[in-house]
Parts: sequence; C-alpha cells; structure tokens
Amino acid sequence: MANKPSTHLEVWFDMRNPRWTGRPTREAYAAALDICEWADSIGFQAITLGEHHGTEDDYIASPVQMAGLIGGRTRKLQLRMIILTPFYNPLRLAEDLAVLNLATNGRAIPVMSSGYVPAEFDMFGVLRKDRAAACEEAVDFCRKAWSGQPFTHRGIHYKVVTPVPDPVPRILIGASFPKMIRKAAEIADGLSPAEIKLYEMFRQERVRLGKSDPGPMFAEGPNFLFLSEDPEADWKTVAPHWLHTTQGYMKFKDVSGLKEMNDRFPEIASIEDMKRNPQAYRVMTPEQCLQLIEEMGPHSRLHFNPMHGGLDPKVAWKSLKLLETKVLPYINLKSNYSLMV
Repeated sequence: MANKPSTHLEVWFDMRNPRWTGRPTREAYAAALDICEWADSIGFQAITLGEHHGTEDDYIASPVQMAGLIGGRTRKLQLRMIILTPFYNPLRLAEDLAVLNLATNGRAIPVMSSGYVPAEFDMFGVLRKDRAAACEEAVDFCRKAWSGQPFTHRGIHYKVVTPVPDPVPRILIGASFPKMIRKAAEIADGLSPAEIKLYEMFRQERVRLGKSDPGPMFAEGPNFLFLSEDPEADWKTVAPHWLHTTQGYMKFKDVSGLKEMNDRFPEIASIEDMKRNPQAYRVMTPEQCLQLIEEMGPHSRLHFNPMHGGLDPKVAWKSLKLLETKVLPYINLKSNYSLMV
C-alpha cells in the first residue's frame, strides 16, 4: 500500500465471566489492566467500560472505580464510562468524576445513561419510570457542581462542591429513544448512540438548536472482532463466548419488554448465524483487517473487546499481539478525533 490507511482504536470491557469458564473473575480484572496499559503504549485512543448489576456472570458494576484503576496504569487513554445515573447520588457522582478527572489529567468521559433492566431498578429501590429524569438531573447537577459556584438543587443550597475538576469533563449521553436523543442534543456535549443510525437524529437536532455540527458519524468495524492466523479454528474458540455475550443482552431485552436490542448485538443462536453477519462478528486474518481498515476510510474506528464473554486472557492476547505486530506497522493511528460519540 503506497499510502497507509488510518483509523482510531478503542478497547471495551464489560468484564463478563460466566461460571462455565472455570476462571476466577479476579484474573479477568488483572488481565484487563494489563491490556489497557499495553493499549495505551501502542496508540489506542480510548477505553469504554459498561455497567450492569446483579448478573450471573459478574458484569462490571463500578465503571468509575475501574476507570480510576486504569487511569493509574495509563497516561493517554481517554476513560469512557457508561454510567447508569438512576443508581447514583448526584453529589457523590459529581465528586467522584471530579477526582477522577483531576487524577488522570482530564481523561474522564462520562456517558450518562438511563438504564433499562427492571431488576436493577428493584435492587436500588428506584422507579424505572423516573430513569430519564434521573439522567437529566445527573447532567444538570454535575454541570453546576463543577462550576465552582454556589447553586441550589432540590431545595439544598451548595456554597461550593469540591474538588472542582480542571478541565471540566465533557458529558456524553447514552440514548436509544428519540426523546432522549433530542435531550442529549440540548444538554450534553455528545452522544453515545445505542445504534449508529440514531446519530444523524442527534446531529440534526444540534444544528436545529443553533449548536455546532459535530459532523458525520465515523465508520465502525464489527462489535465482535478477533484476529487470527487460522480463522476457521479460532471461530470454534471464540463462538461460545460471543454467543454468551449476545444472549446476555437478549435476556436484558426480553425482561425489559423491548421489541429489539440494537444492531450492535443482533440475535444469534449459532456459529453459523455469526458467520452470516460479518457486520457484527468477524474472525479475520491481519491481512483482512488491513483491507477492512482501508475500506472504512480515515474517519473510522475499530474497537476490541478482547475478553468478550469471558474469553481466556491468553487467547485474547493472541489476537491483540497480531494487531500489534502485523497490522499496526502498516497503518496510521489517529488520535485527534472528537469523542462526540
């Protein structure tokens, strides 16, 4: 290739570790910290951490705390946390995020979200019908708390909330419904859409409100991506873990009364279903990965969830090392795109 293709790289963790793997969950956490340190050293731009509660496979429940641990092992990675705001005290959340941002030189990127799984609301004693209002409240409170100025909230007067973050974190909103997407355009700095197609609605609403146009959504690689020298053999290795992750989200969908999940987690029942959906699931050689990066163009992102569904960290490292040795030398890594999404 005469001109190197370019892309952005991100790493994603939900820390699922189903019991049938037979591995202690602590091993997954240790591996995740090592992977983040490695990703930081070779030019990844961001880490994204999910949040859910009370799952049978130990889905991460405290993304802010985990982000702090990752922040201590890294120097450049932006720390994006999906925060289920109905389950937080706004004051405590504002303080924790301020400390995180100060300790990591401004790398905290909170993605304020509403949540949707009924059992989680029951656990915290919160009404599910109030979830959108809780998200808006969290954004509003953090904005006021981080200003360093006096303000009143729910009848309580705050002279000052400290520490004051420097810089003030950008706030994204995670949304999947039109009402919340329009609200994100009004009150947030950016959107983390449940589905890529929803981003254009956010963009148009920002323009309608007289705000800056964030530009088009970047092209995005598959949600499940594994690099291999022998794809056919490794399909058999990763498929049970990918199936577990996807079916976990399908359970969330079913108990939440949603008609469908989203295009990041299409419904599947077998390895054959995965292979028929390369937009979401890909086991590919390094050469095929280079071709994909070239096809997506420079305004693109590849993200790796190396331990999807409790995949053995040793297996995950095989994929990541192929990225480092057989892909990265032939591409340019971009690190200057706005995390509007």
